[in-house]
Amino acid sequence: MKEQVKTRQRFFDEAYKTIVFLVAIVGLVFLMPHESKFQYQFELGKPWQYDLLTATYDFPIYKSAEELKNERNAIIESQHPYFDYNEAIKTKVLQELNEKAPAVMHSLLNSSAKESLPKLLYTEIEKLYSAGIMSDDDYLYLINNQIDNITVTRNKIGVPINTNNVASVSKAIESLQKLYPASLHAIIPFETWDFDKWLLPNLAYNEEITLKVKNEELNSISVTSGMVQAGERIIGRGEIVTDKA
Repeated sequence: MKEQVKTRQRFFDEAYKTIVFLVAIVGLVFLMPHESKFQYQFELGKPWQYDLLTATYDFPIYKSAEELKNERNAIIESQHPYFDYNEAIKTKVLQELNEKAPAVMHSLLNSSAKESLPKLLYTEIEKLYSAGIMSDDDYLYLINNQIDNITVTRNKIGVPINTNNVASVSKAIESLQKLYPASLHAIIPFETWDFDKWLLPNLAYNEEITLKVKNEELNSISVTSGMVQAGERIIGRGEIVTDKA
C-alpha cells in the first residue's frame, strides 16, 4: 500500500513539474517580441495615402541590383591595363645601334652623313623608348578594345598615359623610316638596318597588377548608399512613392 502511495506521489510530482515547464514555455513565447509587419500598402509611382512616415529605428539604404551592376561595369570599363617599363631594354637597343652603325655605313663616302644619320636614328629611338614601345599584339589589343589609357609603372610608381603616346614595335619602325633621308635610301636601304630583328618592346603587360587593382576596386563597392536615422522623415501624404522613398 505504501508503495502504491509513493508511486502515485512520484507520478503527480512528475506531472506537476511537466505542467509548470509547459506553462513557463508558453509564457516566454508570449513575452518575446514579435516581428513587426509593415502595415502600409503602396505602389511605386503612386501618391502616398497615409500620414507622415518617419523611421522608428536606424536602418541602411541598400542599392538596387541595377545600381550595383552599373557601378561594377563602370569600374571594369574605366580600368587601365598596367605595363611595366624596362629601362634596360632601351639601353640595350641604343647600344645595338651604336655597334651596328659602322658596319651598315662602311660603304658611305660622305663623312658628314656617316655622323649625322646614326645621331638622327639614335635621337628618334631614344625618344620612342622614353615614351614606351610595346609588342604589336598588345598594341593591337588596346586599339581593338578602344582602350584609350594605360598605366605605366616605373620604379613601382604608376603613371597614366594615353595610348596614342606610346608605340608598337611596328609603329616605331615606321617612325624611323619616315625620317630616314631619301637621298641615302638608294645607297644604304632602310631595310639594311634590320630594325625588326633587334628593336624590342620595353613595355610589358602586367596581368597580375591589372587584376589586383580591378578586384580591389570592385570589392570596395558599398552595397549601401547611406543610412536613415531614427526619427528621420521618409515620406508624407500625397508625395509620389519612388524606389528611394
